[in-house]
This record gives sequence, C-alpha cells and structure tokens, in this order.
Amino acid sequence: MNVLVTAIGSMSASSVIGSLNSLPATTVVGCDIHPGSWLPCANQVDICYQVPRAHEVERYIQALADICVRHGVTHLLALTDPEVDVICAHRSLFDDLSVLVCLPDNACIELCRDKLALFQHFEHDPLITGIESHAITQWPSLRSPFPWLAKPRRGRSSEGVMRIEDRVDLEYALKKDSFRDHILQPFHRGSIHVVDVVRDALSGKSSVICRKELLRTSNGAGLSVALHADPRLMTIASHIAQSISLHGCLNMEFIEQMDGYLLMDINPRFSAGVEFSRLAGYDVAINHLRCFNGQCIDGPVSYTEAIISRSYNETVLVLGE
Repeated sequence: MNVLVTAIGSMSASSVIGSLNSLPATTVVGCDIHPGSWLPCANQVDICYQVPRAHEVERYIQALADICVRHGVTHLLALTDPEVDVICAHRSLFDDLSVLVCLPDNACIELCRDKLALFQHFEHDPLITGIESHAITQWPSLRSPFPWLAKPRRGRSSEGVMRIEDRVDLEYALKKDSFRDHILQPFHRGSIHVVDVVRDALSGKSSVICRKELLRTSNGAGLSVALHADPRLMTIASHIAQSISLHGCLNMEFIEQMDGYLLMDINPRFSAGVEFSRLAGYDVAINHLRCFNGQCIDGPVSYTEAIISRSYNETVLVLGE
C-alpha cells in the first residue's frame, strides 16, 4: 500500500503518519506547502514533496496527480479543510488513477460544511440539539438576546467569525458584502467537547472517543484535554454519524450546557488532537483506512479518564555549515 498524506505540517500529521508507519509493506509519501526541511514530519515519511496551496486548485491537483502516478499511490489522505474540499471536488480524477480518496462522501462533507443546513438537518431530531442558526438576513427570527456570533455559512476553523454585541454591530455586518453569506447564532458559554468518530457505513459499526478541551488555541486545537467516556455524548455522536451517513472518520464539537450538549460543528477530517484518541487506545487513522479497504473496524474501547497535554520540543532539522 502506497499512501499520500497531504499537509504534513498540520497538527494531526505526526499521529496519522505514525499510525501508517506501523502498517507492514506501506510506503508513506508526504507533501506540504512548505519545504520538507522546515517540517519535523518530513522525517517520518519515505518521500516528501512541496506542493502549491490548495486554493491554487489546478496546480495543486496536478501536483498531487503527478505524485500519485510517480509513486504508484493507492490511497490519499487529506489532513486540512481546504484540501478536503478541493480533493473531493476532483474525486473522479483520482478514481481514474486508481487512487482511493479516503474521505467521507461528498454529500456528507457538504452537509458538515453548511452550518445552516446542518442545523436544519437536526432541527426536529429529539436526540440532537444544535445551536440555533439563521441566515444573517433573517436576524429577526433569532430570539436570543445579544451577543450573537456571525459565522460564514461554510466557514472553517473559526475563520471570519465576528461577535455581534448589539444592534450597531449587526447593522455594520448587514451593510458588508463579505457578511452576505454569514449565519447568526446565539453566543453560548460552556466547556468545549471534541469527539472523534469512526464509522463503517457498510456494517453500521462505529466507535467514539470523547475529550473535554481544557486549553485550546484560538482556532480550536486542543492543547490540554480531559479524556472522558460520557455515555450520553457517545450515544449522541453515534446517532449523528448514522444520520449523516458517515463512512470513515470525522470529529464533532459540542458545547456542554447544564441540560446536555449543543452540537456546534462537524469537521470531516482528522481532528488536530487525533493523537489524544490514539493515547486513549483507539487508532483513528488505522480504522479510517479499514473503512475504505473493506475491513472490519475495531469496536469501541474502554479508556481511563485522564488529563493529557500536548508538548512542543525544539528539533534540529538541518545543520548549518
């Protein structure tokens, strides 16, 4: 098996590549928008390439296709949101190259990306409570008091989010063309919980690993987390995965409230903290691949509640003369 992993400079890369390296007879090819000499994960892959950014769509896709042909790539894993979207839009090209795009299907990804459609999908589901969402032009329908959050309807990683404190902020946003496709949501306080989910759509079998984010970056990557196995949250996540016809892995974000959990976002990719789930005893990357290879995924694991922190170390990549 020859696997191409994109964005090896991303926060999930080391964990995903580490899992792939544990597989026998597997060659791991990596690529990133930055030179391999800048990236610690370049030392984990067999071959590393620098490629254009995903928003340079034609050049980016052509670069991936060339790498796939050159190295007989059989499986393609994308680690960042822009790459997931671009690669899914070009699945047929990789199909023609006999490369298996290991991502949820396009309908699932589109639903996850569309915050308004996602809210509407679960609006009448008795088990799921989503954050109330309305198109920004429908702001009178939002009965919650200020503050609100204005978010791009198809936004990613907290990009373009504005906190609406009062009518002045709202009137400003309504006048801006850049906010035309935004949605409005009530602002909720509460602890953030991230759930990694792997589901095999053929068998309907799924596994769920939950964690509470204690410290996280401004764009939502967990730095210190508390592993926990809340049966309520695990049931909710499994139900969501079934409802959106998930095949493979993704991660969900919830806000904890006094009376339960509010679904905030679904990200159709490995979470930045996927290593936390591996430390809990469940290898998300390996089981994700099994979904696409027609193999049985591991069942749910019992894991001990624990606090885990991500640490950073300085690494010498290239010695100067």
